[in-house]
Amino acid sequence: MPQLESLATRNADAKALLAGILLDRSIDVDRSFELFRNAAESGVPEGKRGLGFMLLNGLGVRKDPVRANRCFESALQDGDLHSAYNLAVNFHNAAGVERNDSEYLRLLRVAADGGIPEACALLGDELSDRDLDAEALTYYLQAAEEGHAPAMFVAACWCRDGVGTEIDRIQAIRWFLGMLDRGNADGIHPAHELAQHMTIGEVREAGRLAGREEEAELLIRDRV
Repeated sequence: MPQLESLATRNADAKALLAGILLDRSIDVDRSFELFRNAAESGVPEGKRGLGFMLLNGLGVRKDPVRANRCFESALQDGDLHSAYNLAVNFHNAAGVERNDSEYLRLLRVAADGGIPEACALLGDELSDRDLDAEALTYYLQAAEEGHAPAMFVAACWCRDGVGTEIDRIQAIRWFLGMLDRGNADGIHPAHELAQHMTIGEVREAGRLAGREEEAELLIRDRV
């Protein structure tokens, strides 16, 4: 923090980073706003996005979703794909703009194709609702690879049940166990049930893929 404070006196990118840390730790909301504003005025995309976030949620300033969207649009023009996700959600929720489902889906796909995990998971939900399961699974898996726990759970269940793909129990347990990396143990029970119908080698391979070899051994030990 002291080094970042020093850098922030002369570097706009450092201002945006420091603002994000202060806001995340709820240390000084007002200063976060000023730092984001200064960074945004210097053209830093993360500064524009951070300023938009604070305006959208009324943090350190009165809520102003219209101005927030202008910040997100400017950041997106500079290549900040997180802002595409923020704009997509705002088009869906009619926050500072009229609801527009086509624009919502367009921006959501821009963010998802740019690798934003939250966008990938949400686009997976939208595609699933349209019975486009194979395409939906590709986005769930992309979000899972980036550590999105809810997407891991969906991917695991779909691999287990053969939704949008062939049944793949190894990948199913891989993602059930992978959820532990995010502090989420909701996949343990279904992994335990699934392991009952798999070979020891299959369970171990799933554990290897998840980086959870010890948990895989526990599943093997507990098999009936």
